[in-house]
Amino acid sequence: MKEKRRTWDLPFYSFNDDEKIKEWKKYALEVVAKLANGNVGLIADTGTGKTIMAFLVAEALGVRTLFVTPTVILTNQHASLYRNVVGDEATILHGKKTKRDWTRGKMVIATPHVFEVDYKKGFIIPELFDLLIVDEMHKARGKYPYIFVANKFLRAFDKHILCLSASPGASQGAIKEIEGTFGIRNWVTADIQKPITRHYLIKANLDHVPELREATAYFKSEYAQVLIKLQNIFDSVNKKVIPSVNRENVFLTQEQNNLLDKEINNLPKPKFYAAKSFFACQYKLAYLFHVLMTEGYSSFIKQIEEGLLKDSSKAAKAILSSRGLNRIYQQIKRLDLCSHPKEKELLKLLEKLNTENKSCLVFVASKKLAIDLSERFNNLGFRSDTLFGKSGKSIKEQLDVIERFRNKDITIIFATSVVEEGLSLPEIGAVIHYNQPMSEISSLQRNGRTGRFFQGEVYFLIADIPYENALYYATRHKLRKMREIFYDQPKLPSGGTQQTSFSKKEKSKKKKKGLEGQLTISWPEDDFL
Repeated sequence: MKEKRRTWDLPFYSFNDDEKIKEWKKYALEVVAKLANGNVGLIADTGTGKTIMAFLVAEALGVRTLFVTPTVILTNQHASLYRNVVGDEATILHGKKTKRDWTRGKMVIATPHVFEVDYKKGFIIPELFDLLIVDEMHKARGKYPYIFVANKFLRAFDKHILCLSASPGASQGAIKEIEGTFGIRNWVTADIQKPITRHYLIKANLDHVPELREATAYFKSEYAQVLIKLQNIFDSVNKKVIPSVNRENVFLTQEQNNLLDKEINNLPKPKFYAAKSFFACQYKLAYLFHVLMTEGYSSFIKQIEEGLLKDSSKAAKAILSSRGLNRIYQQIKRLDLCSHPKEKELLKLLEKLNTENKSCLVFVASKKLAIDLSERFNNLGFRSDTLFGKSGKSIKEQLDVIERFRNKDITIIFATSVVEEGLSLPEIGAVIHYNQPMSEISSLQRNGRTGRFFQGEVYFLIADIPYENALYYATRHKLRKMREIFYDQPKLPSGGTQQTSFSKKEKSKKKKKGLEGQLTISWPEDDFL
């Protein structure tokens, strides 16, 4: 007798789409086949089912699997999804669990941080698993623990790695770095169609506010003076380091700041200390200016009162001693906090979405700004809450916000970057970038929070100043390049890793483990799904 087809009860909707299931199966089988020839990178747009495809791969292979994901809340959400997809319980391990058993269960979902901690204590070895699945592989940069996990699995014999991401980067260099980190030999691009998402750019004009015009003139002048003092120090050692000042945008880019910092570190000690102080001063001035222009009056006031006034550094004291800054601070304090041009544009946008009965996710730069905006807009009659990670909200509190959003008790979430990566949210009508994403991957992940099941909208709300304009257009250009690499070319980059065939000995060992025999796997129509 035929078994009844399973209807998937995913976290926020009941899924029974035969075409989507076929696509997931197809790409999962392609991954299974390519794993026989080396580790695999799976690329798919945010919200198209990367995690589901990864679970299907693990289930098809029938091997013990370690699934690493960046945050604690994601371990819980992925485990819930695994239960609904596979019908089995996953073992969840993270830093908030003091007793961790790495030997329990066929699927272990953990943060990379606890893997590193427990490995160093001798509590875990890669030999406990046959397959490693890495969520959000693009995070493998610098000292992030994904590097440690990958290194241990690459050293262990006959282990396989499947890496997931919407994109590992917008350049061949970034992709090759990821390939080297995880030993990726093959790429699979799951080109799964999503509903159309429309993008809109809204520019807030700051020129009509006299206080902001005066503040702009002050910060540009003060900043230029600090750069001149820095160059004077380098003149004494016959070095031209500071670039020519652009009247429209005097502020150094992050790349220029990094280069300048390296040059300062090479100075002899007496000059080094003076240069470091000026360097800190220009950095703080630029940050204060950008907070005022891109975040709002309240953030600017708090940055002075809770930041600079509590900062005992020489640079902070020099900035606070300025009569010009004190004058601007007093002027801004007298303004209506909601009257900042960017906040006024946000208010108009939220009112529009509210009349259209659309929920929205507003991305901001910091926890303080999220709380501040949520409180002010709630006072105006909106129903909002906040989402941010680390010590700001417990897992229970975060899940409670999501549940309230799903039940439409709230219709707006002000969130930091914690929501960018994989967090399962109910269908969202619109994403608003109140503060701009700092990278193309960040933009891609934020935008993917909407348009998962229905047409979505993405709004980029920027202050019409050189910094935000440059950031917006640079990110958009990198997104296009990223799409060209992974979707618009017939073949993915090989990264220079050589495609080699397995020896008879290796094939024999793989066959014993069941991997070779799974390459032609197909699921009965009325069985697995």
